[in-house]
Amino acid sequence: RDNMSKVERQAMNELHQLVLNRSIRISPADKGGAVVVQNTSDYLTEGHHQLSNTDHYIPIKKDPTTQVAKTSNSIIMELHAGEFITDQTKRWAITDIKLVRTPVFYHLPKIHKKLPDPPGRPIISGVEGPTEKLSKLVDTWLQSHVKALPSHVKDTTHMLNILNEWNARYGPFSEATLVTIDVTSLYTSIPQHEMGEAIRHFMQLAPSPDTPPVDLVLKATDHIMQNNYFQFEGQIYHQIQGTAMGTPVAPSV
Repeated sequence: RDNMSKVERQAMNELHQLVLNRSIRISPADKGGAVVVQNTSDYLTEGHHQLSNTDHYIPIKKDPTTQVAKTSNSIIMELHAGEFITDQTKRWAITDIKLVRTPVFYHLPKIHKKLPDPPGRPIISGVEGPTEKLSKLVDTWLQSHVKALPSHVKDTTHMLNILNEWNARYGPFSEATLVTIDVTSLYTSIPQHEMGEAIRHFMQLAPSPDTPPVDLVLKATDHIMQNNYFQFEGQIYHQIQGTAMGTPVAPSV
C-alpha cells in the first residue's frame, strides 16, 4: 500500500468495503488461474439455480450432520474390530462429534465457458465434515484398484509416456486421430446405485490382501455417497444423484 498512488489506495479501500458488505465476491476461476470478481447477487443466483435441480438436490429442514458423523464413527469401529485398521488409524479417523462441521456448497466461475454470468463448477467443502476422514480412508483402498485399470491415465505426462511406448512398439502414431470426450456435469451425473456395482466388480477382479472385504468397503462408500448433506446460504440440502465434488474418494469412484 505504501507504493500505491492516492487513487489506487482509494480504489483498494472501496474494494475492501465492498467485500466487507458482501456486495461482491472474489474467487478463483474454475480454470486458467484467473481471479474473478462478481456481484454477490449474481454468484448467489447461479448457486440457487444449480440447487433448484430437484433431480440432484433436495432442500431439507433438519441438519443431520451429527447423526451422519456417528454412523461414520460406527463404521470406523467396525473396521477396527475386524483388524482392518490399526489403533492409530482408528484414533485419527474418529470424528469428534462436538467439532464436526456441516459441509458447505460453493461454485467456481467457469469464465472459459462464458464471461458474462458464467456458470459455476459446484464444489462441496467437507473439511471437518462428518464423512471426511472415512472418505480419505476408503480412497486409500480404491486408489490401488483405479491405478490397475487399463483405462487409467494419471496426468498429461502419463499420457505422453503411453504414446511414446506405442510409438516404440508399433511405429509412429501419425496416422491416428486423438479424440477427447467431455461429460457434462460428470460428478452429479454418476448414478449412485451403479457406483457400488462398479466398485464390487473391479475389487473382485483384482483382490488385494491390503483391502478390507468388499462388502465392508461398499458399506463405507455407500454411507459417504448417500449422506452428502451441505448448506448454502443457511439452507440445508441433500444431494441424491451423483457424488460430491469435494469428498476425497470422489475421483477414485
